[in-house]
Amino acid sequence: MNISFEKDFDLKIPVLKSSKSTLLINPSFSNLEITLHLNTKYKANVAEVFEECKEIKLPTLEKIQIDLQDFDSVLKQELLVQILFNNYGTRYSKKTSANPKTQVIFVGGISAELQNFLALYQAVYQAKYLGDLDSLDDGTPTQFCQNFLKQLPKKHKNLLVKVWDAQQIQQLGLNLISAVGGSGKNPPVVLEVCFKNNPLENNFLVLVGKGVTFDSGGYALKNSTGIRTMRLDKSGAASLCGVLQYLVEQDVKVNVAAVLVLAENLIGQQALLPSQVITAYNQKTVQVDNPDAEGRLLLGEGISYLQDQYPCQTVISVATLTGAICTTLGKYMTGLFATDQKWAHNLKTACDAVGEEVWILPIHRQNYKQIRTATLADLTNAPESATHGASSLGAAFVAEFIQPQTSLLHFDIGGTGVEANRATGVLVRGIINFIKNYQLEGKW
Repeated sequence: MNISFEKDFDLKIPVLKSSKSTLLINPSFSNLEITLHLNTKYKANVAEVFEECKEIKLPTLEKIQIDLQDFDSVLKQELLVQILFNNYGTRYSKKTSANPKTQVIFVGGISAELQNFLALYQAVYQAKYLGDLDSLDDGTPTQFCQNFLKQLPKKHKNLLVKVWDAQQIQQLGLNLISAVGGSGKNPPVVLEVCFKNNPLENNFLVLVGKGVTFDSGGYALKNSTGIRTMRLDKSGAASLCGVLQYLVEQDVKVNVAAVLVLAENLIGQQALLPSQVITAYNQKTVQVDNPDAEGRLLLGEGISYLQDQYPCQTVISVATLTGAICTTLGKYMTGLFATDQKWAHNLKTACDAVGEEVWILPIHRQNYKQIRTATLADLTNAPESATHGASSLGAAFVAEFIQPQTSLLHFDIGGTGVEANRATGVLVRGIINFIKNYQLEGKW
């Protein structure tokens, strides 16, 4: 979708009119047969409004001209942007007969709010694009990084990006990452992003994303149904790419350090073996009883590394960690597990406010006990005795890598991160809203 702006336009269109190649639109949406009753529904549940907007289908056109004079509320402007991106946003595809890009022209005064929504939804669609990448070529660990870095503004004076290859990962002692990615056709990569853009504060908000570019399950091989969408197991990392892109482009005054852990989990001579013991970066030993519970291994190493490198009090992790979260919440809400309930509620409120519904779930003391029952090591990634509560168990494992003075806020997007074999870009807007709400407090 190409977007341009015109200050003056002498044709005013009171209602929607269309031709074969051009669409002119005003906020009544009358000819689109849309009745959102915005004020009532917005007060009740903003997520319901956004759900209705997803159902709005616009025709395939070369150009759209939009008169902004009557888009007089922030909500109307956001809904307009969402509808445009839903219909004309660029999605990753290898189809040979792809639809041509639609040019969108905004006529009239462009508000700061509208500019912000355009940047916000561009970040969401960047996350969707990266999440969708083909694991064979465009979406390998290395290519994923390159595709992201193409879009990230490189000249920001407070931005530092490091890309660690397989040899450097091993030298750093990130052994769990090396173990998971060792069987891959393409070696693992760790992408580290430091954005220190608030000189008045020393603390960083830490972000860690799971980026398994293809997950076969390893020697716990997935079945034919479960394996077909496993290129999307990088959706957590993809969503955080969208967050980082927005923060840098919009020059948000915040200190953020992020690690995106990118690896393939395949079968091969170097693949993880059940009951194999590995010494993690934090020197805890881990018995890998389930090679298909690899995401928690990657998150743990990323969290340990960042806590060593940056002063921080809060870690947010995002991962398609468990299928079990769908049993709990379906595909409608994201599960949030936390070691600090105050920040959990703050984060939930920020996500809910932009229509990304979150439910706070517990990590029970028994979950911690279960992951400490390994026969050969300090921890097990899949206790034999645990037959229920798999999502809480995964969160408990991740929490084992959190230092005492630090809080964990862990999102399991196993249900909401994927829809119809496509990445959703979930939590990009929610996490950005959270960061902007609390950036001035600097209490990460």
